[in-house]
Amino acid sequence: MNRIFIASLGGLIFGTGLAISGGANPIVDNNMFDVLGQWDPMLALVVASAIVVGMISFQLILRRKTPLLAAKFSLPAHTAVDKQLIIGASIFGVGWGLSGYCIGPALVSLTSAPGSSALFIVPFILGVLSYRLLMKSRVEGPAAGATKLASEPGGDSL
Repeated sequence: MNRIFIASLGGLIFGTGLAISGGANPIVDNNMFDVLGQWDPMLALVVASAIVVGMISFQLILRRKTPLLAAKFSLPAHTAVDKQLIIGASIFGVGWGLSGYCIGPALVSLTSAPGSSALFIVPFILGVLSYRLLMKSRVEGPAAGATKLASEPGGDSL
């Protein structure tokens, strides 16, 4: 129960911050990247501030032996910058640039602009599900024993 409450509180704080900073507005998001046109650095400053707070917080939190609400820390085992990460980040960036939405702001925007944010969220979910099906078929396909995921030692990059 404590974990759900803390996660919900974190989501509420994040969503409130997005709403106050204008980060849930796709026009504000696009203007952050439009350095040759209607550039508005305000949201970039909000993002930079969040990164600084996050970096400091992680350093302080990871000094603990265990987290407050779990038996151990859950940190990613795969940290390499590989072809799969670059392609995925590029697809995400193109989607963000075309729609003006990142997944967090899109979810926040469901309350104020459900139609336009749904135009981002539905394809996003379909993309995630398609990726999972593709990866599952690569592992369970005809050559199930021969094909490995990129996150496995010796696996394909894509």
